[in-house]
Amino acid sequence: MDVDKSELIEILTDYNLWGNFKKNLIERREYNLKLSEHLESETINVIKGIRRSGKSSICIKYIQEHYDKKDSLIINLEDPRLPVNIDSNLLMELLQAYYEYVNPDNLKIVVIDEAQNANGWERFARYLVETKNIKCMVTGSSSKLLSDEYATYITGRHIDILVFPLSFYEFLNFKGIRINSVIDMINKKFEIINMLIEYIEYGGFPEVSIIDNTDVKKELVKNYFNDIIIKDVAKRYKVRNISQLEQISLELLSNISDVASLRSISRSYNISIGTVERYFKYLSGSYLFITLEKYTFSKRKQNKSLKKVYSIDTGIYNSLSFKFSKQEGKKMENIVAIELFRRISNSNKTLYYWKDYYNHEVDFVINAEANVEQLLQVTYSSSYESIEKREVENIIRAGTELHCSNLKIITWDYEGTKTIDRVKINFVPLWKFLLIQ
Repeated sequence: MDVDKSELIEILTDYNLWGNFKKNLIERREYNLKLSEHLESETINVIKGIRRSGKSSICIKYIQEHYDKKDSLIINLEDPRLPVNIDSNLLMELLQAYYEYVNPDNLKIVVIDEAQNANGWERFARYLVETKNIKCMVTGSSSKLLSDEYATYITGRHIDILVFPLSFYEFLNFKGIRINSVIDMINKKFEIINMLIEYIEYGGFPEVSIIDNTDVKKELVKNYFNDIIIKDVAKRYKVRNISQLEQISLELLSNISDVASLRSISRSYNISIGTVERYFKYLSGSYLFITLEKYTFSKRKQNKSLKKVYSIDTGIYNSLSFKFSKQEGKKMENIVAIELFRRISNSNKTLYYWKDYYNHEVDFVINAEANVEQLLQVTYSSSYESIEKREVENIIRAGTELHCSNLKIITWDYEGTKTIDRVKINFVPLWKFLLIQ
């Protein structure tokens, strides 16, 4: 593909630190540390996650802190000025344009942003790392980027980092609230709780968190949702019936923190079960949803069980006006689910829900190497007296069945320890749970 190099360098200039990129970025320390560790090896670092979660900013901030501006190259493959069909040849032309106009002999690190838009990006990334000894970071908004598409070329040569929207701790940092100690956290309790209410309402997308106007916040999150549906699902998987895809998306979003019966959705909307299952797979692959399987001792039964569905961000749920009732408990559970997924990502731990034959249920089971490590229940309660009896009974029942004594109930604002039927249960408020790992 023959494109004028002066046109290519004009495109590159808008996204690079040696060009027009002047944004003041806030560090997300957890990811910065991971990149520092992983980039020591000769591997391709694949930074994946939902659209607008801050993947590109994390990469650019890392470059700002560790490299000279002209020693880096950032390629944004979503720029509309690039050809529709991008391949590895065009990536090579962009690289040559950088060498010719910017820095002919000292390139040290390259970011390929939204790499799923280019065919053959994996060959180009491997060329950089293995032939040119250049560090490479790749970002993508589709889990498909990280499966069979590139297995042949970079299996064993990559490290994956999953990026979520802001954690509550990061959210406070973006809002200028620093928590340096437990005492500091306790002293700022009421300010923290007010921020938590905002966090639950508008979510943790980085750009949304720093905007003050609530109408603009909601509109921005709606735009994110539409971009995910159109760009990350419909366009990528060639879905023609976009209204049908959106219907299923909204149905799933309206039932966060609950089991998803795809057959029920199929019947309700008169859409074939195969189509519903396919769309659900696409939507999960775009990171719009995360799912939990039921914990059982049988792997076969586990795979067949109904999955609980959570939105990657409660701001999406709220911005699309699913407010038939306040649903505070559901939103609390969703917040906890995302935090737990964040904490166990890149670990040997797995997350499940538990439900027995009599429909006694516990929200979360943390499993580590075939052993149940912890059980967690979530309840929108501010006192011990207001906690429903079944919440306590269910977690005790599950603890007995799963041989787990580490039981925790996450409340809105009640804290304490109770021994019930000779079983110890810790109660912790949501705000504190999110800030203390």
